[in-house]
Parts: sequence; C-alpha cells; structure tokens
Amino acid sequence: MAEISAGVAHVEVTIRYSAWAFLRSRVDLGPQVTPEQIVDLTNDLVVSDVCPTSAGISAAGGEPVTEPVVPLFVPPVVLPRSEPRPQSFAVVPKPTDAGRFQLAIARIDHSGRVGDRSLIDGLGWQAGDRHEVRTLADGVLVFLADSGRFSLNARRHVFVPASVRGPLNLPAGARVLLVADLRRRALALYPTGVVAALLAARPVKDGEVRDAD
Repeated sequence: MAEISAGVAHVEVTIRYSAWAFLRSRVDLGPQVTPEQIVDLTNDLVVSDVCPTSAGISAAGGEPVTEPVVPLFVPPVVLPRSEPRPQSFAVVPKPTDAGRFQLAIARIDHSGRVGDRSLIDGLGWQAGDRHEVRTLADGVLVFLADSGRFSLNARRHVFVPASVRGPLNLPAGARVLLVADLRRRALALYPTGVVAALLAARPVKDGEVRDAD
C-alpha cells in the first residue's frame, strides 16, 4: 500500500507541476509565484485541463483563458458534376453518286476570272481551252466548247463577263461556290447568298436530327 500511495503522490505532483508550468505560460502570475503557492488554483484540475485547448482556467482577478479548437483541415465542398447533354446534328443524306461533284469556295478577281486548282484538275481542263458561259436562274454554267468565246488563262481560271455577273450581283471580289460536275465536265458558279438562302429555307424535319455519339 505504501508503494501505491507513493506512486499516486508522484503522479499528483507531476500533474500539479505540469499545471503550474501551463499557467505560467498562459497567465502572468509574476516571478514570485511558486508551485506551492499555486496549489489552490490547481485543486480542481484534472489531466485534461493542462491541454493547450482547455478552457476555464483563470488567474486571480483575471479573465478565463479560452482557446477554441480549430480543425487542421476543412475539406472543400465538392459539387456534383452534371452530365453533358448530347449535341444534336442534322442527319446528312448519303450522296447517291459519290465522287461526281466537287465543291470549293473561290473569289472573283479584278478581271472577272475565277477558279480552283483541285476542281480544274478533276475536270481535266488545261490552259488555253476554249469555254462558253451560260446564265442560270441563280448561277452561272461554264463548259468547254471548241467555238467558245473565252479561254482559260495560264492559271487555268475561267472568265465570267460582267454582263453575266451583273444580274447575279457578283462584282469583282465576290465569293462564289464552285461546283464541278465531273460526269458532265461542267463548272457551275453560285453566289454564296443563294446558298445561304437555300439552307435557311430548308426546315429541319422530324427524324433528321440525331444525338452525337
């Protein structure tokens, strides 16, 4: 029993010295205060009271010493991600005669000539070939003819006279859609405004819209 009593006394002394050291670090008690004089302040202390996060310890005539518990890490709020909505595209019909037509956008130069190398290559036209020009309801048709009034220049561009371009509002510098018909070996020119109006006038019908994969 004597050994147990000695052990308890040792623990009690250790606790009181720890409490004294803690209070000295938190409260200005003055240099003259000794562990023995602070017994009355530590009579109600338990081991958990000497933790730096303890509250309610006060010096004589002083305010309670409190220190709030601050979490070391606050996890951020993660908002759920919404699934992207699938995009819708118009169903483009497959061409019935793939490879027959080739398209390009070109600009009429200051002399009234226009052309595209890939389309002219597909048609097989060469510089110096004679060609003729016919006016369509909404464009221009160019085709080779031995007695044609015009000819391809060194750049293999066709010539469209102002008298043909005027009614279609195609001045020099205007952009046109070129459509090469490889089967008929002819080149059609359409104002871009005509193409835009054609696309705008065509409504999207039910069943023509599908979701993107």
